[in-house]
Amino acid sequence: MGKGTLERKAYFDGKEDLFQCELIYLSRECGILKYVTERAHSTGDLFLPAGTVSYGFFFRDEPFVLYRWFSPQGKLIGDYFNVADKIRISEKEFFWRDLFVDVLVRPSGKVDILDENEVPNNLEESLLAYIQNAKERILSIYPLILEKADEMMENLIWRKK
Repeated sequence: MGKGTLERKAYFDGKEDLFQCELIYLSRECGILKYVTERAHSTGDLFLPAGTVSYGFFFRDEPFVLYRWFSPQGKLIGDYFNVADKIRISEKEFFWRDLFVDVLVRPSGKVDILDENEVPNNLEESLLAYIQNAKERILSIYPLILEKADEMMENLIWRKK
């Protein structure tokens, strides 16, 4: 694939982040984008060096987006699930809305729930329930999702190298 695809991440306040990515895979069920960070940054207490390779997994029928982060040397840094809605994926653009709560799975297996304190108290009950249900879904199925992501990466990325 390899074509330039835009990732457009929307926030609840209407702001957006745009990332020019490499399209790795696209099907009816999901898509995978690759992005290499230019600058170092941290997520919680997890440090991501410049050159971190991020593979984003976007599932049309799941309430989350998964990022798998690898060091420039290819070592897994962490798996990061973002609770999300409005996920739309096409060859030209992957769009999603970030819904505050994130789940970080470290290579050690430790799981951290992040940013629950950022969920506004005045959200509609239906959206609060959606966020809670999405978090619970991630926590209940993340091992299966990571296994599926491993298989996809083996078939689509690692074998091509």
